Amino acid sequence: MGNVKGTLTVEVEGEEFTLFLGMSVIADLQAKHGQDVLERLQPPDGGANPNWVPDLSVVVDVVVGALKRFHPDAATRWTADDILAHHGEILGDLMAQAFPTPQGSDGPPAGKGRKPKKAAA
Repeated sequence: MGNVKGTLTVEVEGEEFTLFLGMSVIADLQAKHGQDVLERLQPPDGGANPNWVPDLSVVVDVVVGALKRFHPDAATRWTADDILAHHGEILGDLMAQAFPTPQGSDGPPAGKGRKPKKAAA
């Protein structure tokens, strides 16, 4: 199997980890945290509050879940802590791999995590 959509490889202290964020991981997150789990990772009001922090239990569970496919023995909160400490943007990077933006687009299509643009008056 080649480069599976939704995979991202990171290095932590000389060890490589391939993370996978796919539908099965998202389904597990929804079962544990609710159907709106992905929306809860997005800042309210378009990020107007620079001090906003997402629910860290969800962030850790995303990384732990993303480890399970290729590193089931390392899929612990401690490995997640190490990855998060070394790669602060890992959540956004994983989302970008799982839900890539089509070239020439400025974001995901309406209804897929993005609000539709309002028509000009």
